Amino acid sequence: MSNEADNASGDGFVQLTGEEFLRRLASDSPTPGGGTASASAGAAGAALVSMVAGLTVGRKRYEDASDEAADIKEESGLLQEELQDLMDEDSLAFEAVMDAIRMPKDSERDKKARKRALQAATRQATEVPLQVMRCSQRVVRLAGRMAEIGNPNALSDALVAAEMGRAAVRGAACNVQINLSGLGDEEFCGGARQEMQDILDDVEEAWEQIENYRDEL
Repeated sequence: MSNEADNASGDGFVQLTGEEFLRRLASDSPTPGGGTASASAGAAGAALVSMVAGLTVGRKRYEDASDEAADIKEESGLLQEELQDLMDEDSLAFEAVMDAIRMPKDSERDKKARKRALQAATRQATEVPLQVMRCSQRVVRLAGRMAEIGNPNALSDALVAAEMGRAAVRGAACNVQINLSGLGDEEFCGGARQEMQDILDDVEEAWEQIENYRDEL
């Protein structure tokens, strides 16, 4: 069964076994691709944040951090769900771009309709990885906080969560950048480029602090 048919039937990538997802990723089909992989990395990072928070909440030894950890667990759970949805949305956005490219261009009217459809689809294909970046930026920040206040027995998991979130941000940025190159809306492109760079800078700043916790392993 094709990827498109699977997605249309409501069976998203997150419902696949790990082995099947990786098989799809390794295939010569363009979807799932790097965008879906980036969202998957962010979702995995969010899941690990939830795990570390869960190992902190309700433990007497970490009583002072329990309320904050509970809040972080709730937020990271929501981020995981959103990033899982974005795994599918990224592939669907790419398919919409391909559909627009395949539109007829025999007449001037056809060409104009095709151009409008392609610009709209490319903009959506840019907005999806931007949202992956936003969510994964937050994953990195939450992971850093759990590294600071969480159960030290799960410190390595908090650091891996930050690594996964950072990889998701950087990977999604590649998709934002390549899609912006095909857009003619300079105002949107300028804003997207600025937001992309702001998120990258923020994540690198957070990462510099988080890396210090390696010394505590």
